[in-house]
Amino acid sequence: MHRVMRRGPLILLLVLLAGCVSRIDDGTEVHIRYEYWMPLLQFAGGIAAIVAGLAITWRIRWGLILGGLFCAGWLAPTTALTGAWVTADGFIIRNGTWGMTATADLSFDDIASVREITKKSLGSRAQITYTAYLRFQLAGGGTVDVPVANDVLREAKKDILQRLAARRQAGG
Repeated sequence: MHRVMRRGPLILLLVLLAGCVSRIDDGTEVHIRYEYWMPLLQFAGGIAAIVAGLAITWRIRWGLILGGLFCAGWLAPTTALTGAWVTADGFIIRNGTWGMTATADLSFDDIASVREITKKSLGSRAQITYTAYLRFQLAGGGTVDVPVANDVLREAKKDILQRLAARRQAGG
C-alpha cells in the first residue's frame, strides 16, 4: 500500500500527459493542437513555483522563481500557439518559440515532391541531436523544411502526407 501511494503522483502525471493532442476533423479541414489544459497546467505550475519561491528562504528559491517564470511566461504561451491546419488544398503550420513563431503555409499545388529527412546537429554540451523534417521541393524551385519536432507536428505529418498523396492520385 505504501509503495502505491508513493507512485500516485507519478501515475497522475502520466495520465495527464497521455493524449495531450487534440484533433478536430470536420471532413474538409483538420485542426491539430495541444489540448487546452496543457498550457493552462503549465501556466498554473509556473505561478505556483513563483509563489513557492517567494515564500521560502532556501537555496532553491531563485531556481523556483526563474523556473516558474520560464513555465508561465514562455512554455505555456508556446504550447498554446502551436497548431496545424490541413485542408484538401494545403496546410498551415504554426510552431516555435513564443515571439519567434515559425509559420509554414503551403498549397499542395505548389509542391513538386516531399521527402522525410533527419538533420544531425551539435547540441548543448557537444551532444549530437537529430531532428526530423519534411522537406518540400516546390514546383517553382526552392525548398521548405518543416520540422516534425513535437506531438502536434507528428500528428499533422500523417494528414499532410495522406492528403498530398490523395491529391496526386486524383490528378490535382
